[in-house]
Amino acid sequence: MLEGNPAQAGDLSSKIAGIWLSVWAIRYQGQLDYKLSSRARLVRWAVVALGFSTASTPGANLGAVRLWEGFVGLCFLCWPNLAYHLTRLFDDWPTTEGTVGSSEEQSTIRWIIRYDFGFDGERYGGTCKVKALPGIALRDAYPSGASIVVRFDPLNPRNSAVSESSASRISGSM
Repeated sequence: MLEGNPAQAGDLSSKIAGIWLSVWAIRYQGQLDYKLSSRARLVRWAVVALGFSTASTPGANLGAVRLWEGFVGLCFLCWPNLAYHLTRLFDDWPTTEGTVGSSEEQSTIRWIIRYDFGFDGERYGGTCKVKALPGIALRDAYPSGASIVVRFDPLNPRNSAVSESSASRISGSM
């Protein structure tokens, strides 16, 4: 790919920097990036470094594989939210008590719950789809003002969900 020609490597690096700067400007202006934990930042830069280093290393790698590795590195460089979502799969979010604002039946197997909760002196809220509880009416399970357990991302509290333990607590009290 870039074997033996430093001019091509420099040209590719400037193109990558141009793509990154353009995407960064759009993300920054639109405030689209999540705050990253130290682990997410480590994952992001490790994937970028690994992707670019293996994509530019000559050897037995197939051209398509090297292209794919470079593309993945470029994606993590240009869109740090990928690292956020990847590490979120392994993070255990804290829980807090929230309050049901309203609830409505979406279908016989799903309900939509609107809720709010407090964290760090601020109020946050969200909407969550939950499974309907067999034999329990929606008005009994999630009435307005009911206490629920909310799981949230401490770095980005707008990312939250009603915890499954809310349903078991409600069904256990019936």
